[in-house]
Amino acid sequence: MNQIKAFRILSTLSKEEFAEFDRFINSPFFNRSKDLTKLFYAVNKYYPIFESPKLTNENIYKKLYPGKTFNEGTIRNLFTDLGNLAERFLGFINHEGSFDFGLKLLSETNARYLDKEFNKNYNNLYDENELIEDSFYKKNLNKYHLVTELDLFNDRRKIKPKNYSRNNLNEPLFAFFFAEFIFEHSSYIARVSSNEQSGKYDIVKLFFDCVDVAKLISGLKKNNSPHYKDIELYYSFFLTTQNKDGNFFFNFERSYKLFKERIDKMTKQAQYRMYIWLRNLINTHAKIDDKELLQVLFQTGKEMVAKEIALDETGKMSAFVFVNLIHGAILVKELDWASDFLENKINLIAEDAKSDFYNYYKAKILSRQKKYIESNEALLKIDKEDILFKIDSKVLRMINYFELGFTEAGFSQAETLKQYNIRNETANGIYREKCTNFLKYYLILLKKKSGAEDDISHFKKELLDCAIIRNKDWLLEKFEELS
Repeated sequence: MNQIKAFRILSTLSKEEFAEFDRFINSPFFNRSKDLTKLFYAVNKYYPIFESPKLTNENIYKKLYPGKTFNEGTIRNLFTDLGNLAERFLGFINHEGSFDFGLKLLSETNARYLDKEFNKNYNNLYDENELIEDSFYKKNLNKYHLVTELDLFNDRRKIKPKNYSRNNLNEPLFAFFFAEFIFEHSSYIARVSSNEQSGKYDIVKLFFDCVDVAKLISGLKKNNSPHYKDIELYYSFFLTTQNKDGNFFFNFERSYKLFKERIDKMTKQAQYRMYIWLRNLINTHAKIDDKELLQVLFQTGKEMVAKEIALDETGKMSAFVFVNLIHGAILVKELDWASDFLENKINLIAEDAKSDFYNYYKAKILSRQKKYIESNEALLKIDKEDILFKIDSKVLRMINYFELGFTEAGFSQAETLKQYNIRNETANGIYREKCTNFLKYYLILLKKKSGAEDDISHFKKELLDCAIIRNKDWLLEKFEELS
């Protein structure tokens, strides 16, 4: 029964939203059917799962119409109405405080010649947009809509403001369009590199192939465009992502300098996007011996945590961001910070992921602290079914066995991982190749540790050139010890 539209929608609501829907359905403005309200109260105790042997059409009908003969059509119609009302409610959630709500208010006050109200609401909405909206996402698009509405207001009153320029309208729209094209083209480059988009027509790529962007930005600077500095930053990041001249470190240094100059002037939403973009650049291009880049990765992670911009609007942190931050700290051996972050921030991620993420990263930190037995004990507490999580755990267990000198267990675990990697199609592509390459060099090291007389120095040179591999820092460290 939980497949009913009303239940599918209501089950997605938070507790606060569900309580708000209670008020919504009781409002005569939205609902005038007493039977619909009764239906809601007959089923609301089953929120959020809406599953129970008692939750049947017949039982609900008896509650709504005691003593009457069951009518399937009546109850179906009521559920249809409840589903439609729940769907309508979704359109109202958070709408009143949104920019779209404010813009509609401007449009209505303008159309009704309520000039005093228009001016007041325009100024409030303009200021709010400057302070709250993401400065390179909707802020500029919103500004375009605001100026459009102001132009309509002034045209109606036959007023031409002093120093009026169409640039007030066109520049925000261009800035929005240009920034979005930069982000989209950066994504395009990533897709091409993974062969998802190679050779296909793409309007954004066509734009950048045809337009002299450097000349365009120079013109913005020459004419003192208020959007020049932001666009310069985005384009610098784009060039670094593109890495067309192959001089990544020079391009990154320039982008990072602009980033530090601009980041604190942005809203939290904008800062979040820029931090993630910067960190993705490092994660994509940094090699394990790029100490300066990895240190920037760690420092920017610390800044995100200190500024509390790693959290979403509900105060939670995505698993992706959590992993990105703690992994950056472990890479530069900032184990005290990583441990403190794990203990104090684990409650910020989703409840269903919390336990396994905690135990895995606890195990990883313990292993880096050379507490290999305690690390394996922490790994035993993981029960997540996710295939990639299982592979990560197996690899860490192999590392611990190696460090403990348990070579037989190491060989056994390596064979288990090899078979697991072959059997599971989910672990495909680059991830499978990373595991395969790790296994190759791990077994070379393990055989050497077991007493093999072979010279492994040439394998170390191979490893240095191997780009698609996991745990490369640990492997290199072991080659250094055993060579």
